[in-house]
Amino acid sequence: AKSELETMLFSNADFSTGRLQMGDYFMQTNDVKAAIKHYEVALEKDSLLYPVYSNLATAYSIDGQTDRAFETLNSWIDYEPNAGRPYYLRALLNFESGSPEIAVQDLKMAIELNPQDLRSMYNLATYYYQNKEFDKALKPSQEALKLDPDNQDLQYLYALILKETGRVNE
Repeated sequence: AKSELETMLFSNADFSTGRLQMGDYFMQTNDVKAAIKHYEVALEKDSLLYPVYSNLATAYSIDGQTDRAFETLNSWIDYEPNAGRPYYLRALLNFESGSPEIAVQDLKMAIELNPQDLRSMYNLATYYYQNKEFDKALKPSQEALKLDPDNQDLQYLYALILKETGRVNE
């Protein structure tokens, strides 16, 4: 089955989506450098194939190429400024790089661009909670719970925030 999959993937390698699929395949087989090569070719063939930006930035980050990951996400934002996902991913990269203030701004922008973005809300509330800014943690956790009231992770985080703010009866 592996050889058939590889044959199918290589037969589509002339197209940007084929290169995206090749990159994904190599990421799944933990060959990050090969994945990067295929993602880069995919973007050369089609700079508007937005899923490649996410995958390439992730591959760069895994490979320790943080600057290239930032460049990739910034390019994605340039091409698609109204998309929240690149801001969310850049926030995660900023947290990993020790720039939490910038990460918070990116999470806020991701939420502004996509008010349904539970991940960004959860991460923002978690950041505030971990930094004992409990009052700031309330709003994103409440907004996220409005969207997904049955989410147990959100419920738990919200309960912790209420406990820390002395609002356990809410």
